[in-house]
Amino acid sequence: MKGYDFDDVLILPVNSKVEHRDDVDISVDFGTFKLNFPIIVSPMKGIISLDLISVLSDLGGVGIFHRFQSRDDLLHDVSVAKLRGNKFGISVGLNDPFYKVLLGYQPEIICIDVANGYLSSVQKFAKEVSDYIKLTKSKTLLMAGNVVEENGTQSLIKSGVNLVRVGIGNGGLCTTRNVTGVGCPQLTAVDRCSNALTESGTFIISDGGIRNSGDIVKALTFGADCVMIGGMFGRTYESSHNGLIYGMASRNLQEEYYHSVKSVEGMEMKIDKNISAKDLIDELCWGIKSACTYLNARNLKELWNQNNEYSIIEVGTGSIKRL
Repeated sequence: MKGYDFDDVLILPVNSKVEHRDDVDISVDFGTFKLNFPIIVSPMKGIISLDLISVLSDLGGVGIFHRFQSRDDLLHDVSVAKLRGNKFGISVGLNDPFYKVLLGYQPEIICIDVANGYLSSVQKFAKEVSDYIKLTKSKTLLMAGNVVEENGTQSLIKSGVNLVRVGIGNGGLCTTRNVTGVGCPQLTAVDRCSNALTESGTFIISDGGIRNSGDIVKALTFGADCVMIGGMFGRTYESSHNGLIYGMASRNLQEEYYHSVKSVEGMEMKIDKNISAKDLIDELCWGIKSACTYLNARNLKELWNQNNEYSIIEVGTGSIKRL
């Protein structure tokens, strides 16, 4: 089987009755909450901030607070976001019982922020958190990952995960593929994981590697319900960095947070803030809507349902294949 990444394919257009981008609805309904657009901003230190969380929420989106700060600082930001009526998610580390406190703030998402969703410890902890969410009758959805194929997806679903993060080593600041030789081309990973869904209430989140709206469209067309973006939001004025962003497994973060360095699977990058979060979201949303006019989809449900009717063309070879 040939694996496809974002640059490997283009989606061929079809005859369309969708005349205008204004006619396209790109909202996503997760059952307990709804997003106006299929984007979640990832819990990256240097990217996510209270200001960014607030702007995203006002626009009908959601971002996830990162876990690389003191508990007092995190609780302060979460309290302010809650007071403002913002939608938000919160991330926790493996086996961190603090999730019980955080769930008291009723976030839309609680994210077990661990890179390897194949670990039995991750799946066990996901089951613990999921059981506690059910016990407290919380409406918070559980996110965990990361996986790239059917077995990993099914294991997380059995552990009670609602939002499955898909993608290993594909992030713009991630070097896991180079360091470990492990991973899967992202579009193929999304396709395989989406095919593993066996029940409603579980969603595929394509995590990492998004550079433009076209990448979002490809991820959605291959079966993602939503995408997670980090580094791109480093361009926004609301992001929290001071000119430098870095991966969550980078040497910088390990030295700062853990005071020791193990496997370095991330890198740093200089970046300028040159756009508001609102303008960036608008650009991405118009791009997605424009794609839907080419693909005869008035909403994302139609885009997903017509998945098998689309064809892709391999960049470089010109070979055409059905999705």
